[in-house]
Amino acid sequence: MKDCKNIVDLNLDILQLIFDQLTRVDQLNLARTHPIFCDAFAYLYREKLFKEVYEFQLPTVEDWRYFLPLCGSGVQSLYTYSCTDQMVELALQFCPKLELISILSYGFSNIQHNLLQIKTLQEIELINFSSQKNSLIELLHELPKLRILRLKNCKFDDLFQIKYLTQLEELEVRLKHDCYKKKPVTEIDSHEMMQDLPDRQQFEQFLDICEPLKKLRSLSINLPHIDAKAIQELSLKCPLLINLELWMDVAIDRSELPIIPKLNLTLRK
Repeated sequence: MKDCKNIVDLNLDILQLIFDQLTRVDQLNLARTHPIFCDAFAYLYREKLFKEVYEFQLPTVEDWRYFLPLCGSGVQSLYTYSCTDQMVELALQFCPKLELISILSYGFSNIQHNLLQIKTLQEIELINFSSQKNSLIELLHELPKLRILRLKNCKFDDLFQIKYLTQLEELEVRLKHDCYKKKPVTEIDSHEMMQDLPDRQQFEQFLDICEPLKKLRSLSINLPHIDAKAIQELSLKCPLLINLELWMDVAIDRSELPIIPKLNLTLRK
């Protein structure tokens, strides 16, 4: 320390003490100021702290452009809420170990091409996805390692593409609340009555979606009316299913449930 005349002359242990006092954004800003800090930042944190990266840690595309070339080699999970094609392209280029990506966006068609090139992905979460705008889910079968799909704030019609993902082992679906909460009959007009599927018919369609998913081991969904017979049918359609989580608006009598020794059933309201 006595020979230290400048902050850039500090040894790595001291630099780590400085970096540890800063937020992620400030760490990046310090790393930008000098090649020594840049090298120290990459060495200290590449493998340790950045296996999971959240967009609030890197609020601008410029932050991504700076950070991912430094530490992208250790990133395994990315969580974004305003995902752009530039971000996905950077992840494709600099994150060779990326296994999970969570995307909250309304522009899935803009990122589709680069997303399908990330062949290391094992888990994808799509929030606010709409099948009316693109066929991204159907194309996810191009990802050879994909095993887990999570769809949140989606509509029932968005689920039909899932049947093409025969490699799935885990599926989580959170339908928009207005998609499954039934109105009182007095509030339903004739046009709505034609469009609104009865609960049982909707579940029959869901069974058809699940039938090709012979590798499915875990399912979590908030369909409206699932009775004992429906659970039995689902277990037959998906012979490897061992975890079933049902989110329901009404209570179900557990005494009426079928005895399926292999199935771990969880009921939530």
